[in-house]
Amino acid sequence: MKHTLLLASVLLTFIACSNEELEKKERLAQSIVRGQVLFEQCVVCHGERAEKSYMQEVPPIKLIDYGMRAQMMKSYRDGTLGKKGIYGLADLKGEVMLRLSDEDMADIDEYIESMKLADEATQESTKKIQ
Repeated sequence: MKHTLLLASVLLTFIACSNEELEKKERLAQSIVRGQVLFEQCVVCHGERAEKSYMQEVPPIKLIDYGMRAQMMKSYRDGTLGKKGIYGLADLKGEVMLRLSDEDMADIDEYIESMKLADEATQESTKKIQ
């Protein structure tokens, strides 16, 4: 009887973890989709895959570390980078960032990271084929 209860308890914990993991993955997928929609306004300057160097001064944002991108967006929005900012474009970026919430910025960051990981996976697969 004790073993049956223990097994049932472990099984219920496993099922709960599985549901929690599924919910986490679903939230991540929704975040990526929202980020994709929001990123449409960024494509002109940063490229379809965040690969474009803006005005040959700003490195491709795809190369910025995950989490740091969202933090930089918040800094531009909040004006904490000063009038010129890192690349001398704080005024322009700040105007764009004013329209975005913290959640929007996190979603954009998730979307860019998902593209970055997909590109890396494609490159790895191509290397294996060759």
